[in-house]
Amino acid sequence: MDPDLFLFLFLSFLLWLFARVNGKKRPRPVRKRENIYAEPGTALQEQLEAYREKMADRAKEAAYEAERQAEEVEIRAEEQAEYQRQTKLPTAPQKPQAPLHLTPENTLSAMALSVIIGPPAARRHGRYRWHH
Repeated sequence: MDPDLFLFLFLSFLLWLFARVNGKKRPRPVRKRENIYAEPGTALQEQLEAYREKMADRAKEAAYEAERQAEEVEIRAEEQAEYQRQTKLPTAPQKPQAPLHLTPENTLSAMALSVIIGPPAARRHGRYRWHH
């Protein structure tokens, strides 16, 4: 054998061996169950699919719950209307409350009332004592 060829093959072998030892090692198969092996990527894919199915089930349950609650609200409104018709109760119109108008006079009277009334009982420390 030619010494140059031998040297070339020997150096190629050493480079191949060095790359195999120090390079990326091939991932070992993950043991899933008894005597069943799978590649590392498949276990992750299965977990991802299971998670997606779980989220889809939760979304379906939430949509069903919202629909059921809407139906209950309709049923209760119908029952309330039927009850009012049967008892012949007068329905009071719902008046929207007017917003609070703050004026200097209102503010002064509110401050005077707060001084007269005092703090709420829950804020008082002890019995009949006021702490400021």
